[in-house]
Amino acid sequence: MKVQNEMTIKITVDTVQAAESVSAFRNGITVLTNSWKANEMAYRTAGDSLNALKSRYEGIGNVIELQKQKIDELKNRQEGLDRTNKDQANTWLKLEKDIQNATRQLASYEAQQKGLEDSLKNLNKQYEKQKKELDELVDKTNETTEKTIKASEAYKKQQIRLNETATAIAKAKSETKKLQDEMDKLNPRGIQRIVSFNNKLSEKIKSSRKKLIDYTVKFSTVLSGVTPIINRYRSCCS
Repeated sequence: MKVQNEMTIKITVDTVQAAESVSAFRNGITVLTNSWKANEMAYRTAGDSLNALKSRYEGIGNVIELQKQKIDELKNRQEGLDRTNKDQANTWLKLEKDIQNATRQLASYEAQQKGLEDSLKNLNKQYEKQKKELDELVDKTNETTEKTIKASEAYKKQQIRLNETATAIAKAKSETKKLQDEMDKLNPRGIQRIVSFNNKLSEKIKSSRKKLIDYTVKFSTVLSGVTPIINRYRSCCS
């Protein structure tokens, strides 16, 4: 009788421990599920579809592992029961029902993970393609930026040369005005009057020179006529 009581106590304790263990697995699965769902929602809200999908995939993977441990625990509890005993047989049947439910849930989780795996592969391909396109766009942008910078530098150099030319022109104008002012001080009517005077003086010199040449020619002609007379006079008187 004593042995029977000890066996009854042991079975009762094992049953309670099994129930507590199964409950712990159930609570753990609930916590993991809530966690990955929260992470997925946060990523989707931020517009990050890839990490949202990864969060769901990894979260379900963790749930699958815990679900497998739960099934193993239920099976272990089944093995210690004597189904010829009515109470233990009922416990075995209850555990069997839990195992079947847990197995169906596991199959559902695995199917979800398989679908997520395919979606993740496709999304990764799309991500890599978009990343490549983005890198090419960045390269083109950098190339365009480099050309823009070079064009800007060329423009700046040309602008400097233009400014230097403008400065030279302004300086030349200033020197010309300075010369004009100095000439105006010498003659109130300005440099144009001096130019006009020089022109007139030049004309007078030309005119005087012409008159002098004409006079010399005429004098030579007269002198050529007088010279024979003088010579005859000298002959008579001698």
